[in-house]
Amino acid sequence: MSALVLLGIAGAVWFGRDLPLWRVKHVTVLGLQGPGAAQARQALIQAAEQMTTLAVDRRRLRAALAGYPLAAGVEVDRRLPDGLVLRVRLRRPVAVIVGPRGRLAVADDGTALPGVRTSDALPTLQVPDGPEPRRPPSRSLARRLQVLATAPPQLLPQVATVIDDRQLGLVATMRSGLRAIFGAATDLKLKWRSMSAVLAADDTVLNASYLDLRVPSRPAAGGFVGNSSPQATSTAGGPGTAQTFSGN
Repeated sequence: MSALVLLGIAGAVWFGRDLPLWRVKHVTVLGLQGPGAAQARQALIQAAEQMTTLAVDRRRLRAALAGYPLAAGVEVDRRLPDGLVLRVRLRRPVAVIVGPRGRLAVADDGTALPGVRTSDALPTLQVPDGPEPRRPPSRSLARRLQVLATAPPQLLPQVATVIDDRQLGLVATMRSGLRAIFGAATDLKLKWRSMSAVLAADDTVLNASYLDLRVPSRPAAGGFVGNSSPQATSTAGGPGTAQTFSGN
C-alpha cells in the first residue's frame, strides 16, 4: 500500500473521528473500589459518553476522577466502533497521619487522601500540627512516608509507626516491638529486602529489640537478652547482644 493511500486513510479517520459511528455507547470501568467508587464510575461513564472512540479526551477523564483521590490515572482501551474500557490505576494508602486536627490517610506517592477511611492495619505517623490535606508534607514526614512507600506489601501491615531519630535516622517500629533501623533515606528497597531475608531465615528476630539495616548487606539484630536500646554502631554487633546476618 502506497504512502499516499495510507495518508488518505489517516486523513479520513482524522476528519471522521467525530462521526456518530464512533460515538461511545458502551463503557466498562475497571479498578475502582472503596468509598466513592460508584460516583467516580458514573462520572467516568458520563464523560466518556461525550466522546468518540477515535477522539478520547484523557484530560477530561482525569478531571472526572477529581473527587476520587485514590485514582492515580486512567488507561484507555478502545473497542471499535463504539466501546471503551477504562482501567483506573489506584494509589496505595500506606499511612495515617495523626495530629491535633484529626486523621488523614496518605498514599504511597505522598498524596493526601481526604475522605478515605483510615484502617487500623495502616501505620500511624504523628505530626505536631495538622494534618492539612493541601499542605505539602514536611521534609521529615516525607522521609518517613518514603520508608512506608517502599515497604513490601506483606510487611507494611506489621509496621506500627516510623520516626526520624536525630542519631539513628529513620526507624520503623513493628507491631511486635522490633525497631528496624533504616538510617538514611537511601537504598530503602534494598534495606526492606534485607529485612525480608532475615525474617525468612529466622522469624524469631521479631522478638529482638532492634534490627539494624543501615548496612543492608550486613543486618544485625540485637536485644535478645534484655538489651532494649540499640547503639549507633549496632551493625558491628556487641558481645552477647547482637546477631549479625550476612549474604542478604
